[in-house]
Amino acid sequence: MHTLCATPNITPESLCRLTAMLSSKRSAEPVGIAQALCLVLVALLLSILTDAPAYAKVSINHYQLKLYAHSHLRTNSEMQCIDRLYQAESHWNPKAINPHSGAYGIPQGMSMWLRTATPRQQILWGIKYAINRYGSMCGAYRHWLRNGWH
Repeated sequence: MHTLCATPNITPESLCRLTAMLSSKRSAEPVGIAQALCLVLVALLLSILTDAPAYAKVSINHYQLKLYAHSHLRTNSEMQCIDRLYQAESHWNPKAINPHSGAYGIPQGMSMWLRTATPRQQILWGIKYAINRYGSMCGAYRHWLRNGWH
């Protein structure tokens, strides 16, 4: 078992480090079953058993959304791109609204469907949109860097 899982005081930062350790299917370092189970258990325990104040629970949910996104991407670099893009666009807020364009949700899409979608559905929609339009999350992020929108 990974040493972070044996640590009694698991913080969102340590969860972030665990997330960074995840490797994609194409990576040379596959994730072991024990590490993957540990990561899932840590995320569940943090979300269910934490005595953290309300603002910290929002932060933990933020990490759960990132873990979910990571599980649907092929490489760590794609995760870095989606994280930078969604942090800049919506701060991973599923209820974010752009007052100028009306873009909505985590991926800041123009689809009205996003207003009724769950955060996880928004993430999947955003990933599919970026891959279809830009070829990858990094392609979408590069477009955003050049143009200020994606």
